[in-house]
Amino acid sequence: MQNIINNNISEETLEVYSTSERKNGTWIDGKDLYERTIQIQNATKDTVVDYPHNIGNVDFIFIKNIMATNIDNNTTRMMNAFTSANAMAAQVNRTNITYRIPASDWGWSTRTFKLTVIVNYTKTTD
Repeated sequence: MQNIINNNISEETLEVYSTSERKNGTWIDGKDLYERTIQIQNATKDTVVDYPHNIGNVDFIFIKNIMATNIDNNTTRMMNAFTSANAMAAQVNRTNITYRIPASDWGWSTRTFKLTVIVNYTKTTD
């Protein structure tokens, strides 16, 4: 929720996205919650790909949001979890982001993609 003071949004309520790790809250178990945005250039089509996210000491991790941007026409589309063999999808574990862009998904797989993955996680060391 945004804090509005004198018709201005206060700075502490603005969302910040960064490829660097940043603390952004507390998880339900009381551990610090961190966030990082990971960009995957030239995403591979028609196969399942394991892409290392290179985040150390991960205890619990989840995808907050993931988008696929068609580089050819700058169209962005939201992706989802692995629910169908014919859909763009992704999942994350302690070491990799696993994604799939099938050939049958709206003809997008014939183009070049950049994936933007926003992950939240807790650490084993906190």
